[in-house]
Amino acid sequence: MYTFILRNTLIKIPKDEFFSLTDEPWYISNLLKYSKDSNDELYINEDDGVFMSIIESLRYKDLIILNTVNPTLMYYLSDKWCLPQWLLDKLKHKMNESKLENIVSKYLDQSLNPDVKKCINCQEGFHINENNNSSCSFHTGHIIYSRDEAVWNCCYEPRTSIGCKIGYHVSETPWYQLKTALDELKKITINRDN
Repeated sequence: MYTFILRNTLIKIPKDEFFSLTDEPWYISNLLKYSKDSNDELYINEDDGVFMSIIESLRYKDLIILNTVNPTLMYYLSDKWCLPQWLLDKLKHKMNESKLENIVSKYLDQSLNPDVKKCINCQEGFHINENNNSSCSFHTGHIIYSRDEAVWNCCYEPRTSIGCKIGYHVSETPWYQLKTALDELKKITINRDN
């Protein structure tokens, strides 16, 4: 049984299982195979999530990244440890996908949520950083004609008057559109991997 002492925890892997992970030589297997020290403990100053992601990827011959693991960190460690090329290629592909997701989500965020928005109440543009509790004035009713004069039916003020309701501007772009777009992007990415 090999005991790997990582930053956060100890991981024990049976010797025969460890050497059956891959036929290709890599740093840790060579270190254990050719070590003159008979000690079955190896101190590795790395995150246990990255280490286990590498072990599971080798075990199942497919890229497996645990939730807490950064693919870029896993790639650099895999490269440093001379892991098989297929794993490095899959990690590089995953890193590129992550970059693409970041770019697309940033684009969607900027296009769906620009700094200047249109208010659904007053129909005017407003800057999101200048929105306060008295920025927007609007009428809740519609224009009617009373004694040959156009007035608002909510307050009976003339059509040219400022609004009878005052408050914050309300954006016409709801947040759920951004969430929906990002969810769809994630579905596409997951389907492409399968």
